[in-house]
Amino acid sequence: NTLTDRAASIAAFSAQFFHDFRAALHASVTEADVHHVVRVGDGNGYRPKPVMFEEIHHDLHWLDAPSTDEIAAYWYRVSAAQMQLRPGVHETLQTLQQRGYTLGMITNGQTTVQNATIDATGVRGYFADIVISEESGLRKPDERIFQLSLANLGTSAERAAYIGDNPDADIQGAQGAGLLGVWMANGRQWPSTLP
Repeated sequence: NTLTDRAASIAAFSAQFFHDFRAALHASVTEADVHHVVRVGDGNGYRPKPVMFEEIHHDLHWLDAPSTDEIAAYWYRVSAAQMQLRPGVHETLQTLQQRGYTLGMITNGQTTVQNATIDATGVRGYFADIVISEESGLRKPDERIFQLSLANLGTSAERAAYIGDNPDADIQGAQGAGLLGVWMANGRQWPSTLP
């Protein structure tokens, strides 16, 4: 969610889902209804996907409901192509590269899904190293995933900054590993439960 606009991405996925499943949905179901169910189910990318698939199966008014397995297969096949980058991402990454910064990425998620999203958005070439939680066996905010990335990049925490949108997983995790944490607030307030 740091590079991608989750809200725009979920809206794009919902529109594609409505288009592809319209014939199986009751005539009263609108694209807005699908978007609501998917958006709530997705929980900004932080809810378990099997729960979202079950809610899509249960909460939409179907004439001929696909199974949760079919919904899951559709998500994993289609969602990456619907991911929308935040405005200016390519320009920002290109500028950082041109200024001599070495860029790494740490992302929580399934290896196949994260790789598909990275490739679909065209950002892979900007990063000297990409660490994916499933592949590494580590997950943010675990300090070890940040240390792994630093080792892969051949640098130290004191010479690195980590930019992220999640106060706990990204910022607290990075700071715990000794990196400078830079929070992308995206209009949100810092949680009162965190220092």
